[in-house]
Parts: sequence; structure tokens; C-alpha cells
Amino acid sequence: AKLANTDAEHQHQVDLKKLDIELNQVEENAVSKQVQLLQLQIELARMQTTGTHPYKDMDLDVGSHKGSA
Repeated sequence: AKLANTDAEHQHQVDLKKLDIELNQVEENAVSKQVQLLQLQIELARMQTTGTHPYKDMDLDVGSHKGSA
């Protein structure tokens, strides 16, 4: 019985460590996405202040796009 408890405790510790690793990976991914977002926001702000609009001929306004029917 004591051995079973030790095995269960060990498995519990292993499971906790796996979850901790998974959490760290998810947090790292979230930070990476945040960095990417900030880089894009900086690029957009630069374009707006310099008057550079490389996509001006494209319809990129997806938020209010009515569609063409």
C-alpha cells in the first residue's frame, strides 16, 4: 500500500511538471504573438505618419465590408 502511494505521488509530480511545461509553452507563444502585434502596430503607425500606403489599391477594410452583389 505504501508503494502504491509512492507511485501515485510520483505520477502526480510528473503530471504537475508536464502541465507546468505546457503552461510555459503557452505563455511563451502568447508573448511571441504580443511582440508580433506590437511590431505590426509600429509598422502601421510609421506608415500613417509618413503617408506610405503600400496597399492603398487593395480593399482591406474587412470590418465594414459590405460585399459586392
